[in-house]
Amino acid sequence: MKKIKSIYIVVLIFSILASTILALLRDIALVNEFDTELRFYESDSFLPKAFGILTVWFIAAILIFCILEKKSMSIVRPSNEPAASLFLSSLISFILAAFFGFNLFYGGDMGVIDTALLIFTLPAACYMIFKSFGALSENIKSLLGIAMVLWFFCLVLSVYFESGIAINNPNRKVELTYICFLMMYFVNECKYKIKNQNPERYIFFGFSSVIIGGLYSLPNVILLLFGRYPDSASIPTEIILFLLWIYVILHMCLFMRDIDEAVTEDEAESDF
Repeated sequence: MKKIKSIYIVVLIFSILASTILALLRDIALVNEFDTELRFYESDSFLPKAFGILTVWFIAAILIFCILEKKSMSIVRPSNEPAASLFLSSLISFILAAFFGFNLFYGGDMGVIDTALLIFTLPAACYMIFKSFGALSENIKSLLGIAMVLWFFCLVLSVYFESGIAINNPNRKVELTYICFLMMYFVNECKYKIKNQNPERYIFFGFSSVIIGGLYSLPNVILLLFGRYPDSASIPTEIILFLLWIYVILHMCLFMRDIDEAVTEDEAESDF
């Protein structure tokens, strides 16, 4: 059981390095190989193909790790979240609540999908702030978790049907992929944190979100800092998706604490 932590640390470092490499490749591609008028990469572009293939390979490596270590991971249980996690969750909750308030009063006419997105925004914000409160029952936390997942689902629909951008726009494809993986991460976060189920699925979608988040969110933030507006998302959405990327990285790091507790309990049972 002890070796699982060492292997996990290697996979954690691998996923962060992989996300950094992908972010660098996509940033270079957006600057040098992206036609801002057509909103597509140039026909002879190499880097988009490269980071697409690498992303599949990196996620396949994570999947292999989770399959091989599924039995070892099965005894891992969630531990209490530290102050850093609570602070970040509160920050995301505040931004979601601000997003809700702004769109409620100043959003103007909204379609069915955007209205549904707005409806689930406030419960999603409540999930981020209340998910670690022991006083709340599992049923309430689960309902708030479902609302968080539905918020992501509505966001996927909102991005997919956004007018003015081609459906096959390459930036939109990466964005939709990232949001879908985030949605599945939160499905499994609820199962792991609330129900103590499927830790291997939790870390698979966590590491996958780290990798794809590095590919999508990090380059967009860098472009925004240099005054180049990404063509596939609004700035508030960019901020939320970037903070959620940091959130997932943090929780993948915190999973080592869960492994430590599992190792300690395993050794105690062995000694007994």
